[in-house]
Amino acid sequence: PEFKEEIEGIYSSMYSLFRNYRSKYEEISKFTSAASGIHEIESSAYNIIEKAVRDAKKISDYGYDAGSIPNKSEIESLSTMIPQILGLLNTDIDNAMSVYKKYTSGISSITQRASGVATTLGSIESTMSRVKNWESEVNRLMGKFKTASGDQSELKTLISEFKEKLSSTKDWFKLSTALDVVIKFMKNTIQSYEDELRRRREEEERRREEERRRRRREEEESRRRSSSSSSSSGGFGGFSGGSSGGGGASGS
Repeated sequence: PEFKEEIEGIYSSMYSLFRNYRSKYEEISKFTSAASGIHEIESSAYNIIEKAVRDAKKISDYGYDAGSIPNKSEIESLSTMIPQILGLLNTDIDNAMSVYKKYTSGISSITQRASGVATTLGSIESTMSRVKNWESEVNRLMGKFKTASGDQSELKTLISEFKEKLSSTKDWFKLSTALDVVIKFMKNTIQSYEDELRRRREEEERRREEERRRRRREEEESRRRSSSSSSSSGGFGGFSGGSSGGGGASGS
């Protein structure tokens, strides 16, 4: 038994070492594969920076400030790590991985800031598109608004106020807020109408359910009365028949 336990302990220890070795080997394999594409990471970062510069120019043309954007010199300052990483691959893999993580972390920080410019541009252009197509947004709601008997006079006033702002400013976010006033008025009117319809349907359904329950009660009451009446008629009928027979005999 002691020999068996000793063998099992050795096996367990060896298997644990094997698993650790395999895990480390897989980690190193993935790292060397990623490190071999480090120049592509650098190239992609440059492309993102260039796009951010173009996006910032568009944002400026629209009248907005893109804020601080990263530049290529930030990537260049990190590029000094690349030959260091590649040189350590065959001599000190752990140190190579440490430097690689530092490099990719720096690149990620730069590209995230650059991507934020694209997000800002997307928000501006989406808002512009909405404002420029305001009539289609209003028209999509108009059918339901009319069905809800919405106040046409109030709606015209709100649209006129929006049009005045449309002709006096190119601040697309302010215009979008002004359009929200029109859309909110229409949606609130429609929602109130639909809420009232739902309330009426629920009330009608309650009334019908009460009517069904009332009819069931009346039917049950009617059946009880009918059953009670039939039972009573059967008993008195037998007594009456005997009395009639006696009267006939007396007459004879």
